[in-house]
Amino acid sequence: MTSAQEQWWFCTRHNTVEGPDTDCPGKDLLGPYATREEAERESLTMLEVYRGFVEDFLAVPLVTGRKSAAERFPGAEETYSIESLMNDGRALQCGTSHYLGTHFAEAQNIRYQDKDGNLQLAHTTSWGTSTRLIGGMIMVHGDDDGLRTPPAMAPKQIVIVPMLRGKPEDASCSGKRSALGLQRPNQRGRSPL
Repeated sequence: MTSAQEQWWFCTRHNTVEGPDTDCPGKDLLGPYATREEAERESLTMLEVYRGFVEDFLAVPLVTGRKSAAERFPGAEETYSIESLMNDGRALQCGTSHYLGTHFAEAQNIRYQDKDGNLQLAHTTSWGTSTRLIGGMIMVHGDDDGLRTPPAMAPKQIVIVPMLRGKPEDASCSGKRSALGLQRPNQRGRSPL
């Protein structure tokens, strides 16, 4: 972890429908930096961290990019995002990273002491995701037949073993096993239940 990453502080916000923001509950991570270059580098680094997690663990394909001035976070000088296309054709913004310039530092009086001993306004970043990532994973990997959670998120498999008792209702269990494409009782299937 870089010294710049060690400087961040955590700010949790829990939004509700009644509040000013109807976004999902999430975490916003904020960080102060001495230069614009450090802050922008950290914004892009965290966007890459989010991209790696969403693609590699949640198995959700993404488009990564810079938002236009009209789509930018209010007060940000740059906004970057990871977005995915859901099965219903809608796009879902899965995470954002912002370079806030010194605007937030001015409003909150966030300063640092430079090498000459003078107080300077910090260049700040804000980046975060929310619980909508879980909803996005469900929308991408789920359908009317159920949910197939990516192996990295659910490494344990659940196997249903019918307890046959030699009664007429046992035939319904055999029918379900056939529907799953299972020939032997210990064989694994891929079809939804």
